[in-house]
Amino acid sequence: MVTWRYEPPYDSYNFPSDGAPISDIVKYYVDPATGAFAICEDSGKFVGFCSFGDDAKVGGGDYQAEALDIGMGIRPDMTGQKNGALYAAAVVDFAKKKFVPKTLRVSVAAFNQRAQKVWQKLGFVVTAEFKSTFDGQQYLVLVRTA
Repeated sequence: MVTWRYEPPYDSYNFPSDGAPISDIVKYYVDPATGAFAICEDSGKFVGFCSFGDDAKVGGGDYQAEALDIGMGIRPDMTGQKNGALYAAAVVDFAKKKFVPKTLRVSVAAFNQRAQKVWQKLGFVVTAEFKSTFDGQQYLVLVRTA
């Protein structure tokens, strides 16, 4: 996933976005403490990743309310194929079983209307908007009960 390259305007998701060495990014995501997991199709094909907790938070957001934060990234060649809701639903189901949260929360770049639609299809609603301290972009916070 560190070699994935998204086309504009999604290129802000490309690693490394902060100048960190690729080896450091790999070490971070394979560390179980990070809370990252692979998303694979039934065939075993790696199509994306998800993360929970602090890794899924975006600098500048207000995360004081109790909720399980979810992050998700799908391989660039797998985006825009109408599978986002399928992958996100599997991530939500996994999160509910593994963490048993009361509330789920995602932070989505305001320009990323595809991702917003995916999460809204699953019952998430926009509750806040903020400017990231990391990249200066606007983000939306979407929440739903588990």
